[in-house]
Amino acid sequence: MVKRRKPVQSRPAAARRNIAKAQMSRLGKRGEHKKNTLLRRI
Repeated sequence: MVKRRKPVQSRPAAARRNIAKAQMSRLGKRGEHKKNTLLRRI
């Protein structure tokens, strides 16, 4: 099941940065490519 998330535009900028940081720390080293896609989306 895929969790639907709100479009990024509807969030304040600070929240977006925090989300990006949280996701990156969760990925660790293996997620280099994923990190880039996350950052691009935000």
